[in-house]
Amino acid sequence: MARRRRILLARSLDRDNTNAQSLNAKALTRHWRYDRFDVHAFHHHQAAPHARDNPHITLIDLGADRLWRARALWRYLNQPWDLVFYPDYFDSTATLAVRLLKRLRPRTPVVTTLEGLAGDAQREALLSQHNGHKVYCMRGRRLDNWDSQMQRADRIAAISPFLARMGRVQYGDKIDVLPLGVDLTLFHPPSSKAVNARPQVVSVGNLNGDNKRPSLFLALAQRYAQADFIWVGDGDQRSALRRRAQELEMRNLSFPGPYPAQQVADLLRQADIFVMTSESEGNPKSLQEAVACGLPGVARINYQPPSIEDGLNGFLAEDDEQLAARVGQLINTPQLAREMGAQGARMAQEWSWEQVAPQWEAWLDRQMSDISAAQPEEA
Repeated sequence: MARRRRILLARSLDRDNTNAQSLNAKALTRHWRYDRFDVHAFHHHQAAPHARDNPHITLIDLGADRLWRARALWRYLNQPWDLVFYPDYFDSTATLAVRLLKRLRPRTPVVTTLEGLAGDAQREALLSQHNGHKVYCMRGRRLDNWDSQMQRADRIAAISPFLARMGRVQYGDKIDVLPLGVDLTLFHPPSSKAVNARPQVVSVGNLNGDNKRPSLFLALAQRYAQADFIWVGDGDQRSALRRRAQELEMRNLSFPGPYPAQQVADLLRQADIFVMTSESEGNPKSLQEAVACGLPGVARINYQPPSIEDGLNGFLAEDDEQLAARVGQLINTPQLAREMGAQGARMAQEWSWEQVAPQWEAWLDRQMSDISAAQPEEA
């Protein structure tokens, strides 16, 4: 019998961690079959129940004190992993670990994901030139850590064709495209839906900084007073946004804070339109989930989200004015919104984690075989 391979999944499987990458890691490990490998994964607090109860997942308790980084570094380096997957590209400890691992155990494959674009103005200009329209990058993040890990990775999984194209400009032809999934048992259209007295426009996302551009959401609510606008999520900007809405006496705009997943799904099923105001994303989970619940989506074309086909199940806007006009078009033509929403729900049937997770599992298995075979023997 062939030896079961051992993967270090360098992400937190904490039950209450709502970081997008942690949510993806938890969804993947929940739906893998584990035919050929076992997973060793980090956690800091209480682990997700599916991980705790799975005999093929070994949980590595890093703790939450000041020594957790040292424990993580030791775990990267002290065992002969068959593959290291998903190190945190902004984390300095993960960056150091990958650099040392490539020096001490060069035959250990390291594979990661590309779920967005980090960069500065110079990089935005380069990518925009290759793309044919403006590309925005996440600013203010550790670009040195990001580039170090992307350059040292043996293989990268981009979560959209657009990200794969942009990634190849920077990191070469070592990038594959793999989709993200949706929990269709939770995010699905309602069996029947009452017509809202006032159209409901929803967005879901964190309110830290201005990356998600909630100020544009506020401007949309000012422009379309005949609709109600609801932004679900928390962050350091939420209090200021609520105060601003009160100052402007905007009764059609609310920032209710974070919701658990079930409540988010219920809200999406009763809403009419979903809007993403940000300029730089990957394949936004909240947009996928909204489409799966039967909502038309409106987003910027700059990052070409794969969950929206322009004119079919929503709109991709070239700029803020066009985005606002498309939102207004859906508010004023509810039949079009319903038709687009129904089309999106049909598209989402191909996004279930039950279908998507095995693709990642097969990809990881292939990397362990292909990369190891191509590398020279260690001295």
